[in-house]
Amino acid sequence: MLYSWDGTGEQWIRDDSTNNSYNDDGLLTEYIGNEWKTDCWVPRYLSQYSYDQEGRMTEHISRMWYEDEQE
Repeated sequence: MLYSWDGTGEQWIRDDSTNNSYNDDGLLTEYIGNEWKTDCWVPRYLSQYSYDQEGRMTEHISRMWYEDEQE
């Protein structure tokens, strides 16, 4: 988790959130990490996971969004 100090309110503010998806076997299939930017949540990280029939991970793909470069 990411936090930043709000000097005005003199408190820590959470700067991130996550959304997770799971398959019928309870295995993580997608992780999305979001970051708070001024007035909205912006997706920053995306990880996708695939498994074989025995539940062993066969693929893990991760991507990161660079807002400044729009890629």
